[in-house]
Amino acid sequence: MKYHIVTLGLICLALLLAGLPQQLIAQETPPDPPQNEQAAATVPVEPQPDATAGIPRIVSPEQGFHFPVAIQVLAYNTYSQLAASQNDANFCFSPQLLAKQLTALRFGADGKTAAEVGNVFPFKSPVPQTAELLRQVDATAVQIREGVQVPQLPPTFGQANAIWVPAEHLIVEPYINGIKTGLATELYAADFINKRDAAATTVNAWVRDMSGGRLTSIIAEPLDANLPDEISVVTTGVVCASPRLAAPFNRQFSGENTFQLASGETITVPMMHQISACYGAGVPSLQILVMPCIEENLRLVVLLPAVGQFGTLERAMTPEALATWFGMVQPMAVDVIMPQLQMTSCLDLSDTLVSLGMTTIVTENADLSYMSQSEEKEPLRLSTFLHETQMTLTEQIDVPDQQVPQAQAQFYVTRPFVFLIWNAQTSTPLVIGRVTDPR
Repeated sequence: MKYHIVTLGLICLALLLAGLPQQLIAQETPPDPPQNEQAAATVPVEPQPDATAGIPRIVSPEQGFHFPVAIQVLAYNTYSQLAASQNDANFCFSPQLLAKQLTALRFGADGKTAAEVGNVFPFKSPVPQTAELLRQVDATAVQIREGVQVPQLPPTFGQANAIWVPAEHLIVEPYINGIKTGLATELYAADFINKRDAAATTVNAWVRDMSGGRLTSIIAEPLDANLPDEISVVTTGVVCASPRLAAPFNRQFSGENTFQLASGETITVPMMHQISACYGAGVPSLQILVMPCIEENLRLVVLLPAVGQFGTLERAMTPEALATWFGMVQPMAVDVIMPQLQMTSCLDLSDTLVSLGMTTIVTENADLSYMSQSEEKEPLRLSTFLHETQMTLTEQIDVPDQQVPQAQAQFYVTRPFVFLIWNAQTSTPLVIGRVTDPR
């Protein structure tokens, strides 16, 4: 489903927005509360310094902020395609890194090929300006809140990007320098024709190095037989996301609890618990939770639909709908129970991008002449578009009882949900995904 086909999404949005209550509403029988929860929830909430600031907003196209809108459209279109193709599986990806990967390809493309890439990531400014805006997003994602002591944990958002081309091709120097300085993207030679398995080993070694060992591979070894025999251009992007919440989950009240799968089956999984100052809102078919991170501009957003409404949420989740939902959230102390998350989503987005309109770049008609001008060689074309994201949310600490506020609402994540890591400064999603089975 493309962004401009929004009729069904708007109908679903109207259904979701009917009858807005004052605070979050539990949509099912809540799970057993953690032991001593009532005793821990008697302290009045202390407002945080930013209790009414920095709530994420999605900028509408009418306001003319084309860059954040382009990221949002890319996120929504890609999510919709994956939701349709991944059945009931968990998945996540980074619209921020995906935009960077696509911009690197557009920088090397011309003609129809460049136009199609530009339509998938619909930001029409020249590549240098696009690269500068992407750098600004990267910079705002790492600013730590004033006075916050950073725990010894990986950063909330780390990323790396590379393009791999056949060794016999002469890659023009302006392209190599442009993607390196503007997009922090390296270009490497790899022989996927004569030394296929060795090339796969080299790519996976890069993944391990760039992720600090958190990711081990992005391509099968030996090389996947489903990949084309003559591989041309391969783009690889990796993201490690570990939200470091301003108010971490409380270890002493966490434990196992039930989670209902989309099939109706109930499983038992490790759950985390906290009562802290967040932002929340609820409608009859949807609950929304926004949790500040220690990075000043980042928020963890959880969209929790009512039982049986997960598909309705996914169909309604347009940029306009997200803007409306985010506009509803209010600061409040929320009693949160949600599963631990340790998921890795390794995606070949080639077919997804073709479905979104990038049809020429994967054919012999691809025009990547700003990347390579080796006229005597077979023209370059995109063979594989690899994108791997690891999402980890497990941090828990011991919170003294006197620091636990009194809960004003409940948010129990006991069924499939959608999550985002949101940059409130730039109104762009760094990561978006869904959890249908937290095991």
